[in-house]
Amino acid sequence: MTMSTESFNEFMGGLNLGLIRTIRVDHRAGEEFRHADVKQLKLDYNPSYVNTEDGFLAEATYTLKLVGPRRKILGRTVIVFRAYYTTSQPMTDEIFEIFGNRSLKVQTWPYLREIFQNLSWRSNWPPASLPILKVGLPEQSAPGDGPERQK
Repeated sequence: MTMSTESFNEFMGGLNLGLIRTIRVDHRAGEEFRHADVKQLKLDYNPSYVNTEDGFLAEATYTLKLVGPRRKILGRTVIVFRAYYTTSQPMTDEIFEIFGNRSLKVQTWPYLREIFQNLSWRSNWPPASLPILKVGLPEQSAPGDGPERQK
């Protein structure tokens, strides 16, 4: 799906963020391990939305896994944030494909970093400060063509 930059910017111009709430934290830290056993921190992100009478609710679900030798999961954390927006235009799948992977992620990432860093410290996991989020700008294409995801 593609949409014009003008249409996306018009939607964003009428958008207001009311609130971001943490609605779920599921932290599994029962496994005992040495810090050196952690081979990878795997992060999955899943955005979703539901239209409301005066805008929409968007949820950003982050799943973080500490992976050890032989791909063993040493710990897992799921954090879900819900953001409340008002807008005169309903959210569409086409708009949310861009919005959910850029704007929503940028708005919730600092909260994820803070919660996960605190949980890691309290679980005696290796220091796990998540990096600053870097979201690329949509690639510019020929006039009239919409933005595309950067690879």
